Amino acid sequence: MVDNVRGQTLPFAPQEIKEAHVQVKVIKQKKSNIQFKISGTSRAVAKGPWLLGENDWTPTHELDHSMETNLLGNATYDLELETFTEFEMVVLGKRRGKTQYNGRRSSPDTGRVGFLYSLAENQPSDRIAPAFVDLYNADWIIQP
Repeated sequence: MVDNVRGQTLPFAPQEIKEAHVQVKVIKQKKSNIQFKISGTSRAVAKGPWLLGENDWTPTHELDHSMETNLLGNATYDLELETFTEFEMVVLGKRRGKTQYNGRRSSPDTGRVGFLYSLAENQPSDRIAPAFVDLYNADWIIQP
């Protein structure tokens, strides 16, 4: 999880992710619908220089920051339709520090943060391009 409540923020490098646990438990199956309970925790700490190489996102100075979260959610997956029909997840946690573009210049150094994830409609206006996708070397991305 990253602190992007007020704007774009920097990702954590793999070695900065100290804890990342997600547990998905089947709680009920009725015909082709499977209901899940989702729970987990995360903790990431960035201290010192930027670890993701020279790129468009490289900050101009060191930006120590961290996030520690707990998550809880529910989802329903339809095996026949091969899609989620319900999805809702809440993430609550503590953030520390600032990053170059997250709009926290005058904010306290630490604070609480929360996110709500829900299933979007299948409309172009509901889709959001992934941030930092160029840093993840995803094989489905065609580079210019």
